Amino acid sequence: MDSSKRAAILFLEAPADSSLVSGGYRYNREIGRRLCSTGLGELIDVDPTTLASDAPERVRAEPEAILVLDSLYLADLDLPDWVIEESSRVRLLLHYLPSQNPLLDAEDSKAMRAREERWIKTVGGVLTTSAHLAEVVLQLFGVTAEIATPGVGASFRTMTGSGDRTNLSDGARVVSVGPITREKGQLDTAQAMSVSARKNPARKHRLTLVGNEAADPEYTELVRRAAVGVELIFTGCLPSDGVAKELREADLFISASVFESYGMAIAEAAATGTPVVSYRVGEVDRWVRDGANGYLIDPGIGETLTELVVRLFEDDTHLRELHEQGQELFFPSWEFTFKRFLRGCRVEGELDGVVADDAPTFYSSCELPTRFGNFTVKVYRLPSGEEAIVIAMGELDSGTAPFVRVHSECFTGEILHSLKCDCRLQLEIAMQAIGERKRGAIVYLRQEGRGIGLGNKIRAYDEQSRGADTVEANERLGFPADMREFRAAAQILKLEGVTSVQLNTNNPDKVTSLEAHGVKVVDVVPSKTLANPHNVDYLLTKFRAMGHAGLAEASSDSDSSREEGSGGGLLSGSTPPDFGTVGTSRPKVLAQLDPTETLLIVDLDGVIKFSSGIPLEARELIDSLRAKGYSIRFLTNDGINSRRTRRAESAHDGMELIPEELYTVSYLTARYLREKQLTSILPLFGDPASEEFQDFSISRTQPSAVVVGDYFPHYQYDVLKDAYSALENGAELVAMHRKKTWPTGGKRVIDIGFWVAGLEYCAGRPATVIGKPGAFAYEVVMADAGFRPEQTVMISDEDDPDLQGAHRLGLHTVSFRGVSPTATASAESYRDLALLFGVEGIRAGG
Repeated sequence: MDSSKRAAILFLEAPADSSLVSGGYRYNREIGRRLCSTGLGELIDVDPTTLASDAPERVRAEPEAILVLDSLYLADLDLPDWVIEESSRVRLLLHYLPSQNPLLDAEDSKAMRAREERWIKTVGGVLTTSAHLAEVVLQLFGVTAEIATPGVGASFRTMTGSGDRTNLSDGARVVSVGPITREKGQLDTAQAMSVSARKNPARKHRLTLVGNEAADPEYTELVRRAAVGVELIFTGCLPSDGVAKELREADLFISASVFESYGMAIAEAAATGTPVVSYRVGEVDRWVRDGANGYLIDPGIGETLTELVVRLFEDDTHLRELHEQGQELFFPSWEFTFKRFLRGCRVEGELDGVVADDAPTFYSSCELPTRFGNFTVKVYRLPSGEEAIVIAMGELDSGTAPFVRVHSECFTGEILHSLKCDCRLQLEIAMQAIGERKRGAIVYLRQEGRGIGLGNKIRAYDEQSRGADTVEANERLGFPADMREFRAAAQILKLEGVTSVQLNTNNPDKVTSLEAHGVKVVDVVPSKTLANPHNVDYLLTKFRAMGHAGLAEASSDSDSSREEGSGGGLLSGSTPPDFGTVGTSRPKVLAQLDPTETLLIVDLDGVIKFSSGIPLEARELIDSLRAKGYSIRFLTNDGINSRRTRRAESAHDGMELIPEELYTVSYLTARYLREKQLTSILPLFGDPASEEFQDFSISRTQPSAVVVGDYFPHYQYDVLKDAYSALENGAELVAMHRKKTWPTGGKRVIDIGFWVAGLEYCAGRPATVIGKPGAFAYEVVMADAGFRPEQTVMISDEDDPDLQGAHRLGLHTVSFRGVSPTATASAESYRDLALLFGVEGIRAGG
């Protein structure tokens, strides 16, 4: 299709954050993805309360655009003036007619119908998502509507004939989807299952309700009370993939709704091969064949819902037959639906060319737990036959531009842990960043060796062993320096509903390519990794010859530093260096640092405080650094003490600290919770850390956050059970830190990371980590002191987590070595540290 002939479409959708599982929401989002991916239009969230005031400016800025409004506006507001003015180019997309709700009284229904009539007879065209609804519109208002039949999303693949899934010996797994409201009839389902449970108490049935339980709290409470003898699970709102997972794992899907047009959730359940029981409303019989892949009930006629449920659960033969006899049904693809949607909008042009022949196509998806959190992994197939992967977390197509990395496969780095590149570290840093943000994606492309393939990459490595740099090696083999192209990444992002990104990259070509193919890069987030002696030349070549950002010229003494085996990064500029390791080498003075413009963050536990106390040399070092003009802050992952008790302990050891200098993780955690207004907590920590939380309320039943800290007596079964229940009900999981072990008595023992990981597993989502290596601690310290990352140096004895966390944020780092945490610190290690920062006054003993 010639792009010059494409008409712009602005799809103004009423946000549905509180009802993500509604069929209309999923339909709108999928159509929006198609609009964005083909360049035909844009999906824009416009709240009903601001449609009249905010939309006109955007609408008038696009005078040629078709304007599509969705059903929710009918129920929520009268016809705005601008819709009347622009009526010839307005289309109304109907998922339902509010006036047809049988639970409305006659007066409300009449008033609603009058509002609908004014809308429908004013706009320039009506689209509906079902033939049934089109008939109602014609009958009530005399208007002929275009039908854009809803397709089934890629997550809902046809899996009929699965037979062996059903075994009711322990009870049935039942799912219902939709906001918990009277219209959806979840109370009927709960009562029917309760009757079955009373008839056979040995079977423990489970009812999972996917939807917004806050939509009608009174009705939700009735459902809870009705589910006697039934395990009742409320999942809250879920994205499409979450709905798909629940449907696939169910023995039966029950829809007791008396108010449906086309039954999107019913279509999706049928597509997964899950038998369906539903009232015969709207056109649900389009998806369900009575007795073949489910049962349809005529309200008030013949067998009741309760009688049918009891019969099905009494003997699992019936359900097994439904699985085994389930027949392949016609489920329109989203491409089919999209073309009908465009026709309804009266877009001119050859619609068969809307989806490009070389566009990626969705193939498969699953949920994947990782050490960085729970991700959704989707595989797309490219026309070349190769596969590309999206590793995602959170809703990508809503809110601000998500954090995104476009990453090329590196077998040697990611599988063999090669030190010749930084690919594995870049991938892991991106995954951790997404885990911390709870939202973002990595588009993983199979472009090994910058596009030359694994075999040629190994040949290039061989050339490098004979003196070629990474660019020259490719050229010697007859290849360009970089053969990759990133159009497929842009296409996949748009299919995911992403049209703007915060791009995590050092490569300017990725920015150029994404923007050239319709994905706006609103911000570039450099990927910062520690260099090593094996890859420093490779990194410098990428900077010098390929224009990669995040890197700069090597420092003047980089070669000598490498010969001395400092083991740290050797790059300066926008990628911060590791200034080396003190205690095992003699670093040179950092003359480039201006003490009055430099903040030193010192790991209190690994550099200053040891089991034997605070060494004299440590105190002399701090005094000398202060005298030189450095600003100093002390940071500790100590979740046992409060700031007051830790200062008292330091004073006892001969070193006075003012409150502004000391940051304990207990103080930082309380500060985080206040900022987020999470002031009701279930604490897994004790005194004296609890001093920081004196203004918080403590709740074991409905806390807004479960807070994990250093106090092992709290890890008891009853408390952990309460914590799990709270997390299941939506409480945030907050960890003071998540270190695996800590040193004591010459050995290492288990630390709170064990408990954090267990609670993350239970919650199904990662914890917010406050202390090192989490970003919050470093950012608060720098903000309070008034310094930027490039002005800040982190000094610690632990690469993981302290220095890695600091380095990811762009801080300079110093690794403090040669001192055992269980012994008196050696004077030489402190003298080396003093030499690094150009100060004197450290004695030769103490």
